[in-house]
Amino acid sequence: MKRACYVFLLLFAFSQLASALPEPNLTGAWIADRINGQASPSPEHYPIVITQNRNDFVVDYDRRSPTMKQEYVTDGKERELVQIGNPSRTYYTAIWVENSLIIDKESENRMPSDGRTVAMHTREVWSISADGKTLTRVTTLRNASITIAYKKL
Repeated sequence: MKRACYVFLLLFAFSQLASALPEPNLTGAWIADRINGQASPSPEHYPIVITQNRNDFVVDYDRRSPTMKQEYVTDGKERELVQIGNPSRTYYTAIWVENSLIIDKESENRMPSDGRTVAMHTREVWSISADGKTLTRVTTLRNASITIAYKKL
């Protein structure tokens, strides 16, 4: 019994230490790269710029346009995603799980063709390679996923 208690305390201490490790820093300018020798399915012809500071995570998809910037707070609380020029409401949660940033978005979009409202759930998982040179974003919408790899500039 004593041994089981020691093992439990050791595992608990290790899990607390692991959760206290800082999340990876994705700050920098990144450009879409090739995945396994094939062109990345990315419309991003310009570098994206990520700024990360404590619980703030900002992705600037096109520095020439303020409508292409998305700002997140990575504390796991539900918040509204402010999107300039987009009339739909989008709510998100963003939280670090191990070495990945997981952003879940819920939005309701009005279809221009018939005016009906469609609810959508999107998940983005951002992660960085151990050497810090490759950033990966996996975006899942419904049952389809798109993986975009970026290399650091």
